[in-house]
Amino acid sequence: MFADKAFRKHATDADVGLLCGFSIAAKGETLFATPLEAWENGGMDTVNAPETLWHYTDTNGLLGILSSKLLMASSATYLNDAAELSYGKYCLADALYPIAERLGWRNHVDEPGYPIRQYAEALSGKSLVGRRLSEIPETFIVSFCEEGDLLSQWRGYSEGSGFALGFNMREIKRHIDESRIPAKLGKVQYGDASSRELFEPVIMDQLFRSSGLTQVDDVVTGDGRWDQFLDTPRFPQINVKELLLEVGWCKHPAFEEEREWRLKANQTASVKVRARRGELLPYMEFPFPPAALSEVRLGPGGNRELRVAAARHALKQHGFTVADSSTAESGGVRISWSSSPYRP
Repeated sequence: MFADKAFRKHATDADVGLLCGFSIAAKGETLFATPLEAWENGGMDTVNAPETLWHYTDTNGLLGILSSKLLMASSATYLNDAAELSYGKYCLADALYPIAERLGWRNHVDEPGYPIRQYAEALSGKSLVGRRLSEIPETFIVSFCEEGDLLSQWRGYSEGSGFALGFNMREIKRHIDESRIPAKLGKVQYGDASSRELFEPVIMDQLFRSSGLTQVDDVVTGDGRWDQFLDTPRFPQINVKELLLEVGWCKHPAFEEEREWRLKANQTASVKVRARRGELLPYMEFPFPPAALSEVRLGPGGNRELRVAAARHALKQHGFTVADSSTAESGGVRISWSSSPYRP
């Protein structure tokens, strides 16, 4: 294994990193990738990504989005399910425990899994050591759904009838890349198993880049893949602060019906505050190109003809071209309606 003197030095560095909330890297090195970088290289589900993603909103939200060409990313801390980010933190801890066990953690002088175990216990609330690690960075989210006519969404997010706005995912992603908007578009992972699949490639990359290995066998499956880090030139480390940036992709399996995607950011340079239901809500603004809006779907309710006519006027008022309903291939924003039997 490691030479004793060198290993003791690296172990001390890791303990310092544990207490301060960072991991030690050689000067000038870039050690860490994010789950979204892994996703863009095939780690997340891009093959089965839908062409259209749906954003549910109420009447005021529709008019605000059309007039401003902006999507509002709300602070996840202030959303209805305040425990959501904590759930992601526990999923991260669950991903770290088996890795620590495989690498060994009972004797911190000799086994590289010891600091990883300490990270996991700090995240799960079992240890006060490294408590600062449990602080989740502020996360801003715009929510989308794969399904554009989902009853639970009409009930929960659109205050009665409401609207579902269909956005072309390729246009949104292209605009993010070209405009260098500080946000990522990704699919929510439901449950512990899916969340581990999200974190593990990133943990593998962190261990590889910090260990001094020149190559790693990422074809090996199961716990055996972590054995590659038992004998390395440098002490393998993880960066929990980087990993915590990604807990916003995790969600409890009870919400799996939503099949949610998110536009997510973790920076606070341009945060604004608005009123919502008598409370202050921090948010960020993300502009979108008009071509990204492909469809406006009216929620369940009566007076369909009147509502369609009003929606058409609203689109035209704010510079959007409305598709000719009689021509399937015509350009512009299509107006449709829900087939749900729900009546608000």
